Amino acid sequence: MRRAAPLVVMAAALAGCVGLSGAVPLRPGLAGGETPAAIQPGTVYRWSVSGEFGGQAIPSGTITLRAVSVTAEEARLTGTIALPLGEEADLTPERQREAIAALDAVIGRDTEAEIVDGALRFPAEIVLDADRRAVASLSLSPRVRHEPHDCSRVPGDCVTRTILPDGSAIRVEIRQTERDGIWTARSRADDGTATTTRYSVDPSGVLLDSVLVQRAAGGRGTFTLRRL
Repeated sequence: MRRAAPLVVMAAALAGCVGLSGAVPLRPGLAGGETPAAIQPGTVYRWSVSGEFGGQAIPSGTITLRAVSVTAEEARLTGTIALPLGEEADLTPERQREAIAALDAVIGRDTEAEIVDGALRFPAEIVLDADRRAVASLSLSPRVRHEPHDCSRVPGDCVTRTILPDGSAIRVEIRQTERDGIWTARSRADDGTATTTRYSVDPSGVLLDSVLVQRAAGGRGTFTLRRL
């Protein structure tokens, strides 16, 4: 289950907790001390996602989330991660089943993945509290809880615990600063994963752009998300 830790960071990025700016420009967003505006029910958010891990390119894709439930206490955004397989992919039913089984074996759980219109699709969800900090999320990693939240837009030092389905927890220490609407976060998890990030969020506190550089036991990775 520990192999899910690098993907947990990616899920948190959707809420604005993580994301290192190199050549990729980040659009400035909500500054420190500013209160997020309301999220309107039915709002659809889309990001392009790309990157590499361990020297291997990750297929570029999209993340689409829709605000399906919004109250004064929380907002629930639900949707999919879609990774196109390319025109040369063998998409026979047997190969599809084999590919999904292989993916589930690598991730270590049933990812609920399916192949639709030539793309590998996974369910995705994030639950934000009133301050737009994630308290639960689902991506390629399992559905997890963030206690007390994911530390999004918390200046200075913050500690969050990612609670996995089996009850085990990953403790993450994060130090963040903000300048001109761009947040910088440096984090270290107790499983050894270290992340250096920069990110921005829109007036509602939802991620705009993020570039994440991560060092974990499996290697070094760079992940880019950009609002479409």
